[in-house]
Amino acid sequence: QIPAEWLTEAGLQNFTPVRSSFRCDVPHELIALADIEKFVRSIPIDANGFRRSKMMPVLAGIRDGNSFLPIYIETADPGQRPYRLRDGVHRYYAALTLGFSHVPSEIVERIDL
Repeated sequence: QIPAEWLTEAGLQNFTPVRSSFRCDVPHELIALADIEKFVRSIPIDANGFRRSKMMPVLAGIRDGNSFLPIYIETADPGQRPYRLRDGVHRYYAALTLGFSHVPSEIVERIDL
C-alpha cells in the first residue's frame, strides 16, 4: 500500500481515473493489472517497499496528466498470472492504488536467475 499521507500530499486522496491507464506517449501494450504478478519487496525502503523520492514524482505526474514510459513485464511461470513485473514497481503500484485497470507495458525477454 502507498501511504495515505503520500496520496494526500500529492492531492490524489479522492482521485478517480477517467482512462484505463496512466498516460504513455511511446509505443506500448495496455496490459490488465490483474494479469501481472505483483512484485513485493521483503525489505521496506521508505514505506511499504517504496522510495518516497520515486513515488512522489509518479503520483504528481499522474495527477498532472504527464506521460510516463511503459513498465517492463516478462512472461510468468505456467499456472501463475500471464506476466511478471520486471521494472516499474512505483508506476505499477501507483496505477493499482489509484484504480486504473491497465498499465502501459513493454514485454521484455525473460531473465531466469
